[in-house]
Amino acid sequence: RYDPATGAWTAVGSMVTQRTGHTATLLLSGQVLVAGGFAGSLATNTSELFDPGTGSWTSQGALPSQSVFHTATLLTSGQVLVTGGSTGGQPYLDGAALYTPATGVWTATATMASRRISHASALLPTGEVLVLGGVPQAGSRSASAERYRPSVLPWSTAASLGSARSQLSATRLNTGDVLVAGGASSSGAALVSSVLYDEATNSWQDTGSLRTARFLHSATPLNDGRVLVSGGQRDASTWLSATEVYAPATGTWTLVGDLGTGRARHTATLLPVSGQVLVTGGASGSSTSSTLASAELFNPATGTWSATGAMGHARTYHTAVPLPSGEVLVMGGSSTGADAITASAELFNPATGTWRPTASMAVARYGHIAVPLGNGSQVLVAGGWGVG
Repeated sequence: RYDPATGAWTAVGSMVTQRTGHTATLLLSGQVLVAGGFAGSLATNTSELFDPGTGSWTSQGALPSQSVFHTATLLTSGQVLVTGGSTGGQPYLDGAALYTPATGVWTATATMASRRISHASALLPTGEVLVLGGVPQAGSRSASAERYRPSVLPWSTAASLGSARSQLSATRLNTGDVLVAGGASSSGAALVSSVLYDEATNSWQDTGSLRTARFLHSATPLNDGRVLVSGGQRDASTWLSATEVYAPATGTWTLVGDLGTGRARHTATLLPVSGQVLVTGGASGSSTSSTLASAELFNPATGTWSATGAMGHARTYHTAVPLPSGEVLVMGGSSTGADAITASAELFNPATGTWRPTASMAVARYGHIAVPLGNGSQVLVAGGWGVG
């Protein structure tokens, strides 16, 4: 656990089960629920709860099935809905389960109409959950969508996306609509189409197409209601520098300045004070030497990117969390050479555009999850692949 006031990491109680490919959900109580994932080489159905007050983990009830790469959505009731995923092989899962914090118990709920992994889920303004896209079986993609309704029959078919896709971005707009952009088709080709879901009419409508087909990109809501899409890949050998902005008022995408370096699997963090977006790290190719230390800033007012100070460590599969101080904490990740998996952490100061090292985590890791606790005064890091 990281304390911004002291710049120190404190080892808190270890999870009962080592895991990666899991989910972590911040509950209304301020506790953190971790569920599923790989425990070593095998998928697990275990779950556990982190209490920030005591710094300890407590085992909770078991999920109905072992599950990795599922989604977890906090409902307005305070319960957590887990959907889909995999037991570590095929067939993928169509199951769904509800966690009730008062009892610590998971209960199976009605199954989805489609099996899916690498899908997306979004909480709608009415409290329903929209689940969409993903991979129903190896070698294919899904265009289907469905809605979970906690108070009535649990699942109902939602309008189809139109194009089957995975590795997409799904962004809830200020209007409550959900914007789905890009992704990979069943053949693995990058998609240019984007669609908008209207909860009131249960319909998708085509909205402006992306100017550049892409998957594994980032999508960042801006303070003015627009959405910035940056980087990603066009195919297995092309990493993108092109970025574009979606305007909900007109339903159009506009190309803005290019990133200085094409990248995917990066982080994109909205800076709350300036409204700029900080992009860090990622990879610009498939080799380990392509991992990036560079960082760039997007200015929504001018639509341009500018290079800012480079991180002390190249990293991808890392996490970035904005702190109440205005700084951004970046931690962990996979890198190159002897430091292939890093425990290092560093802080970005937007006022100076510089990074400074802070205390390292106790365990080197990548593919982990970072959860701000309470008002962001501390950050919990859990799971991932690592050493130590």
